[in-house]
Amino acid sequence: MKVEEGARDLALLLTVALTVVAPITGRPAAAQADLKIVEHVIPTPRSMPHSIAAAPDGRIYFSELAANKIGVFDPRTGQFAEAVAPTPRSQPHGVAVEPRTGMVYVTQLAGGKLT
Repeated sequence: MKVEEGARDLALLLTVALTVVAPITGRPAAAQADLKIVEHVIPTPRSMPHSIAAAPDGRIYFSELAANKIGVFDPRTGQFAEAVAPTPRSQPHGVAVEPRTGMVYVTQLAGGKLT
């Protein structure tokens, strides 16, 4: 895979990740210059990752609108896994993880369903 193929997906994932950093650290953006940012290229190029949600076990779930997939990233291992949404061309969108059970819920923008 060429680096530029995943650049748009990576930029979006980084934008979302950076938006989450300030509230987590409780430090103003200027004081976060010492934070280390690690980039992870999503396996499917141009998948248009959208929403992310952390599971109780630490894994990060995310939707891939253009690829019709739901992805999961394990920060401990650096590994990705992806699953195709059950409804074709459903555009998985919002992601939520139930904190007690770890059940993952995904809205389908074009599918009109909750998975």
